[in-house]
Amino acid sequence: MVGAPIIESTLNGFLPADSQSRHSAMAILAALADQHAPVTVAELASITSLHRASLYRNIEGLADEGLVERIPGTPRRYSIGIEFIRIGLRALRHFELRTLLLPSLVELAGETREACSLLFYDRGEAVGTDSVYLPEAPIVTVAEGVRVPVHCHGMGKIMLAFQPEAEISRVLARPLQRFTDVTITDPEVMREALAQCRDQGFGFSYGELHEDFGTAGFPLRDRQGTAVASLGVRVLRPQGPTEGIIASGKAIAARASSVLGYRPGPLSAL
Repeated sequence: MVGAPIIESTLNGFLPADSQSRHSAMAILAALADQHAPVTVAELASITSLHRASLYRNIEGLADEGLVERIPGTPRRYSIGIEFIRIGLRALRHFELRTLLLPSLVELAGETREACSLLFYDRGEAVGTDSVYLPEAPIVTVAEGVRVPVHCHGMGKIMLAFQPEAEISRVLARPLQRFTDVTITDPEVMREALAQCRDQGFGFSYGELHEDFGTAGFPLRDRQGTAVASLGVRVLRPQGPTEGIIASGKAIAARASSVLGYRPGPLSAL
């Protein structure tokens, strides 16, 4: 999982020692981080599928450590605490691959003057760490922390396209969630889409995750040729990105991939 080992090791002094309680604590923190508003124990139990009694014991312990914030009221609600935010920010500094690729995200935003994002591949999902929404001078990145399946947008598809065949088969063996009327959920149709991504060197999807826009994604490949991440540009045209965006995205992604050790040729074949 992207960043999880770093965060969990940083939390060692705060988490329970036994593995089951530790797993529950991480599930609670992950669920709270994904919420847009404080939630009750009952709501959190529904989200995490954890037993309410053990969940309550865990979340109260996390609150005592400052990792979770108690929101007074009836019923009591909980949200992520400031201590967890502090630890997460510290952990993010140790994610060396992100640090290495951030300049490429800034470069892409500067050249295209469009909203751009950086995503990492994680077991069939795309984890977004940073985005640039307003590419004005000076360009700054915004930390994200979003997680979505890879099959429903251009950045995810291009990462899946450059995974080993065993990983592609594993991901496509699972049900592909439908988000809109045009989301591809048929594994064979998805394989055709992935082949097209590989042939053209970028991924594009419009309206599959959000109905009113899409993304063009460009692969960031390691020395084995596997896409560990992708750079992406928000695209508001159903017909796809402009030739200028495609050229910039490919060139910047190629330079970033070379920094990761990727060299085109037989040795990089998947």
